[in-house]
Amino acid sequence: MEKLKTSYETILFCSSVIAGFFLRLYHLSYFGLWYDEVHSVVMSKNLLFFLKDRISVFNPKLFFDLLKLVSYINSSEFFLYLVPCVFGILSIVIIYKIGRLLFDKRVG
Repeated sequence: MEKLKTSYETILFCSSVIAGFFLRLYHLSYFGLWYDEVHSVVMSKNLLFFLKDRISVFNPKLFFDLLKLVSYINSSEFFLYLVPCVFGILSIVIIYKIGRLLFDKRVG
């Protein structure tokens, strides 16, 4: 009985992550880039603005490094949206792990 309950929880967790994956990818580049997203892309491509803004204002450094890497590979809107999309999908897993660690599996 305990094994059945554990497999049910695993299936529920995996289906939540898969649903989050498809919901985030659905119409990913439908609305186009907004001002802040264009600013992020310009900052990641232009080294002088990037370094100046990194020093003066708090910015997530890993995000801009990954955005710069993705823009070298492909600079279409879909691929530029993929970086925050991956972080959003990973946040589902992280929030589950934190909830499970602080409370129990049911809360997670």
